Amino acid sequence: MTTRRASRAGLDRPRCLGLAIAACLGLMGARGACAEEYRLDVGDVIEISVAGMPELRQRVPVQLDGSISMPRLGRLQVAGTTAGETQAMVQSVLSSQLLRQRMPDGRELAFTVEPREIAATVVEYRPIYVDGDVSRPGEQPYRPLMTARQAISMAGGYNLVRFGAKSPTSEAADARGEYEIAAADLAKEQANIARIRRELGDRDAAVPPPASAVPRQMLLEIQKSQADLYEVNQADYQRERSFLRRGTDQLVAQTQILTRLQSEEEQGVTADKAELDRLTELLNRGAVVSQRVTDARRNVLLSSTRNLQVTAQLMLATKQKDEFARQMERTDDLRRVKLLTELSDRLAKAEQLKARGRALKERMALLSAQPEEVPGWRRVPTVSLVRRMPGAGRVRIPASEDTELCPGDVVEATLRSQADVAANPVAANP
Repeated sequence: MTTRRASRAGLDRPRCLGLAIAACLGLMGARGACAEEYRLDVGDVIEISVAGMPELRQRVPVQLDGSISMPRLGRLQVAGTTAGETQAMVQSVLSSQLLRQRMPDGRELAFTVEPREIAATVVEYRPIYVDGDVSRPGEQPYRPLMTARQAISMAGGYNLVRFGAKSPTSEAADARGEYEIAAADLAKEQANIARIRRELGDRDAAVPPPASAVPRQMLLEIQKSQADLYEVNQADYQRERSFLRRGTDQLVAQTQILTRLQSEEEQGVTADKAELDRLTELLNRGAVVSQRVTDARRNVLLSSTRNLQVTAQLMLATKQKDEFARQMERTDDLRRVKLLTELSDRLAKAEQLKARGRALKERMALLSAQPEEVPGWRRVPTVSLVRRMPGAGRVRIPASEDTELCPGDVVEATLRSQADVAANPVAANP
């Protein structure tokens, strides 16, 4: 077993110098916002290398318990230390060990290394996270001296459409479509109102001129459908009235017949009673037999029964005639109540559609202007950071797009309207 300390000192000086420069650059990577205070934490990746021994080059992540682990090095607790402190610990451990290297000819060399031949650099920092009004929210790799603006750019930039907000062009198209729908609905309601007024007896009811947004073909179809509906309703109403009128006329004729029949039956009853009285007087004189009196009494009973039956039929027919007349009146009343209720509802809906149409026209006028001409349209970017601070946990930090980030930061990027910013300027400029 031989020692290579002296020989390696001369042969590997250029390589050691390169590693030292790389280590310095790695340690200087977090200058700016995090250069002074940044300390390693869970998720950082450290690359450990020894000059002249590529097989010992290895990347190790900081585990959940804050330690790193690799052969020959064992386990070191590095969470909370700076990159320089971590490198010093790695150099102290490896420089105190006897390392072995197998040569191509099969020989095995044992040697030690100088601390300056050992490098421990942070090659990957904890990722940052971008959230809010961006195209691709989520995890992004951290780069030294990265700003919030760069992180937002890596996340696809601001994107209002993803979160429901729309551009002036799309909003103008939507407003135009909504206005055309409202205009068509208003034309339909106005046609219904004119039709209802005609059914109520206003023959001069006319449809107001529709908005220009309603296609002529659609307007003609609406008017035709309302005219057809008017004809159908009128025909049904007239059929119902004709049915009730026919029933009433039939009952009137029936009551007239029954009235005449009742009068005739009453005359028959009177005649039969007079005949019974005459025969009874003759029977008392002994001029007739009792059978004649019995027959006369039977005739009186039959005529009285027929008279009662006719009277009952007349009363029933009179009742039915009154019911038909009331049903005709009720049909007219119910139809009028229904039409008045529908007219009231459609008038209210027409007013709502008019108000909506006016609002949409104003909205289209605003959207047709240039964005700078519309008060409150411009969007103001607002950025804040959520950062894990030693001893304080995660805290929200005021920031701007040019704020330098630290590993593990959460960037919250939002776009707010000028009106919102004017109402709450503190939130826009934390």
